[in-house]
Amino acid sequence: MNRIDVFKSKEGRDKIRGYYNQILSFVPFTKKYADTSYGKTFLLEAGSKGR
Repeated sequence: MNRIDVFKSKEGRDKIRGYYNQILSFVPFTKKYADTSYGKTFLLEAGSKGR
């Protein structure tokens, strides 16, 4: 599958990723992969179990 780059520049990509990682640093989460009908996808799981 071809990778599509949504960023106009490396600097823009790094800036957005920096904001994203800063926000995530305040939230406890688990990284997971799930198989879907489109293939494997990455997800972040957060929140209380059972809710």
